[in-house]
Amino acid sequence: MKLYEPILNLLINSPGLGGNTIRFIITGIASAVSEFYCFVLLNSTFDVTSVVICQSVSFLLGFIISFTSNRYFVFDARSNLRQQVIRYGSLAIFNLCLGVLLIHILVAWVGTANWVAKIFVMLFVSSINFFINRFY
Repeated sequence: MKLYEPILNLLINSPGLGGNTIRFIITGIASAVSEFYCFVLLNSTFDVTSVVICQSVSFLLGFIISFTSNRYFVFDARSNLRQQVIRYGSLAIFNLCLGVLLIHILVAWVGTANWVAKIFVMLFVSSINFFINRFY
């Protein structure tokens, strides 16, 4: 057993806000890393030259990871799955459209490197998403 494992288990499994917050951060990081890695992999390794396709596919992967991990790992939701998919999905469609538009503008018009544009778009969309979630 590693020295940090009992502390990590305590944080992740603690009741109340502390455990949920740590789990939320872990799933957010996992989702973001997966989305970014998928984007870079599609764009460089598989030579998918369209940043719109790379953005769309990587965003979909991030959405799936984020939704399922938040539903089952962070909040242990037992509520109506259909209602949650519709609510979360409508926000995801907005985020996808915004992300595709921004990445296209940054890469095609501004001349930003693909991976730099992706990082900017992820940070911007996450910030907008935070504020929408507060009121939606």
